[in-house]
Amino acid sequence: MKRFIGILIVSLMFFKGMSAQECDTPITVVMPEHIEELDEAQKNYLSSKLEQLVVSQGITSDFFYTQFVLTADVAGMQKEIVPTIPASVTCQYDVIVKLVDRAGMKTMAIRTVNVRGAGNSEAKAMQNALRLINFQNKNLIDFIKGAKSKILAYYNEHATQIVAKAHRLANLDKHEEAFNLLASVPECCDKYDEVTREIISIYPKARDKVGEKFLKEARRIWTVDQTGVAAEEACYWLSLIDPKSSAYAGGEKLYAEIKDRVKVEVQHEMKVYDDNVDLIKEQINAAKEIGMAYGKGRQTEINVIK
Repeated sequence: MKRFIGILIVSLMFFKGMSAQECDTPITVVMPEHIEELDEAQKNYLSSKLEQLVVSQGITSDFFYTQFVLTADVAGMQKEIVPTIPASVTCQYDVIVKLVDRAGMKTMAIRTVNVRGAGNSEAKAMQNALRLINFQNKNLIDFIKGAKSKILAYYNEHATQIVAKAHRLANLDKHEEAFNLLASVPECCDKYDEVTREIISIYPKARDKVGEKFLKEARRIWTVDQTGVAAEEACYWLSLIDPKSSAYAGGEKLYAEIKDRVKVEVQHEMKVYDDNVDLIKEQINAAKEIGMAYGKGRQTEINVIK
């Protein structure tokens, strides 16, 4: 019996450690508007490589606005053109990857990766060099793991202040911004129970006001343009309305009108009330969705990156 209890404790410690290690961390890849030496296609390619990197380390890339961003720059460009037929071009440069705290207006960590590529044109050589930025690059994997640790340490230290700020925002009827703040805190944070208590406290008061706002936005989109694209966007906002919200009946009516008019299946469907679900968990998930929707509509700030 004692041996069984010992095994159970070790197992629980192991799974707790795994949970913390695999805990999703709020990092968004944000590129500067302009990177000297890279054209738009190359910049987008580098961005996609960084997104692949963070996803490979258990970080979701669909959180639209976060305090911590991963960005990049290039430096030390060296090019050599060999006048052969066809011409051969080689280039070598440093890709500087940064973890930026845009709220604190500071760079938290930097990692430089030297890349080299060759091709029959300068653009091809640059593109081939960027292929070295990938999720198998140990230098960058170690950097991301370190970044996750830094961010988790930040939230462990500041979670109480974040909850207090969210509480103040909610008192000012800024519920979406409050949920965005609370949703950014990783679930493996030492004080995550404070976050859930605050969500449960705020959510019932926010449900009607937020629902009415989402219904109004859906109506605005649908009134302006009644195409399939507009239908999808309008239904996205309708899908965020809680079944217990006073706006739900109006949302159902608009949803039926949209479905009848466009005659196509939309990706986003309205929530359906279910007595069998854990309402506390549903409220937490709904609050996170609202917070993410708020982040989706925010202007990305990149002035602190360069």
